[in-house]
Amino acid sequence: MESHGPIVDQPVPCPYCGYDLRAHPEGATCPECGQWVLAGQWRWEMSRWFDGRVLDLWCVSVIQITAIAMVLFSVVTFAFGQVWTAGLGAAGLAYALTALVWYVIILASFVKNVRRPGFWNYPKRHRKRLFAWLLADALLFLTPVAIGGLLWIII
Repeated sequence: MESHGPIVDQPVPCPYCGYDLRAHPEGATCPECGQWVLAGQWRWEMSRWFDGRVLDLWCVSVIQITAIAMVLFSVVTFAFGQVWTAGLGAAGLAYALTALVWYVIILASFVKNVRRPGFWNYPKRHRKRLFAWLLADALLFLTPVAIGGLLWIII
């Protein structure tokens, strides 16, 4: 077998089948599935994927907080007779819907990558950070529902 680089010391699963490629040179084909694997490139791609999803989830959080503030302001001022804020509430709902669509796309990407054998060998701190953001955004989606329910009871 021709060597294309140094032998990797850390566990490196094949992203296609999960076979441990630690004893094989970088740039070799996987003996299990026959796919060409560049371990360093795969780690870099997963790192970029994790960082990109955390940034996406942070943006979804900002949009959600903005939407919650817009809807709350609209509901409170509408209750005091300010009809002109109804448009602001509608815009807030549009923001919330946009954030929800974005969140579903991120979640689908997450589920797709979780099924890859190499995902669980990625550093735990990155996975924890991603799980934390997924949970935080899910709670932000539930916040307007809870606030709306409380306002429905109060008003």
